[in-house]
Amino acid sequence: MANVTTRAKALLDGLSNDIPAGTNALQANGQSFVVKTAIATLSAYVTAVEAAASAKVQYRNAVATAAGQRPQVESLLTNLSEALRALFGKGNPVLAQFGVSSGVRKTPSAAVKAAAVGKRQAKLTAKKAALSAAAAPAPTGPVLPAVK
Repeated sequence: MANVTTRAKALLDGLSNDIPAGTNALQANGQSFVVKTAIATLSAYVTAVEAAASAKVQYRNAVATAAGQRPQVESLLTNLSEALRALFGKGNPVLAQFGVSSGVRKTPSAAVKAAAVGKRQAKLTAKKAALSAAAAPAPTGPVLPAVK
């Protein structure tokens, strides 16, 4: 079975070229279809489908072009960032205007360090609890009453 676009193109061609002269409307299932309206509708659909196909090709070509240029641009970004750091000096706030990191690590405040230590301690405690719970053997059979 042909797809909708193929059928629409064939029907458009037939309505445009092969319909008997003087035929203004066609009847089907109790409905009347004006030939000129049908031609306009089919023509608009085929034009839209062809435009979408063309746009899809253009999109794929643009994506391929960008992907091909990416390694060169990444290298350029890295080298220019290093050159700007050398020109202005590491840590210079002017570098931010170029979108370049200053190259200086921020030392975390005492509060941030303390919070990190607290999180780490909590994780270790939880991990130890999970391990000890997993290490305890589960009863395998019926529990017998203690002997006196």
